[in-house]
Amino acid sequence: MNLLTKTNLAVIAIFALAVAGFLQWYRISSICESAYSFCSDFLFYTKNISAILFWLLLPALLTTPLASGVFESWKRFAIWAAPLVLALSALLLFAGESGPYGFSLGITPLILLVLYGLYFLVSLVIIGVAAVKTRKQ
Repeated sequence: MNLLTKTNLAVIAIFALAVAGFLQWYRISSICESAYSFCSDFLFYTKNISAILFWLLLPALLTTPLASGVFESWKRFAIWAAPLVLALSALLLFAGESGPYGFSLGITPLILLVLYGLYFLVSLVIIGVAAVKTRKQ
């Protein structure tokens, strides 16, 4: 059974956007009793992971109106790139600015910007090339 279909990834992306949007709009502090509790930490990390997951699956939403071959081309890339980007993001975000994997001088946002930019650039190139190939056929 193939669970990585266009529809499933689109639903997951929209759900992740809804979770991240809700937790951003509705203050976490008003959900949890204490600002420094397990609840607030859990919701903070849930919001961050949901937002990252949405951005990683956004190219899947872009392939929705296109031919299935375009999605399959992007999926071959995303099947290994998305977990890698998610793992590197978690490593950079949750390690903090100092620590064994953190970077000093506050360059973590810059590294994440470059990482996400490369992911999107490669995704859009793959989608564009696959779309042009399917149009020619």
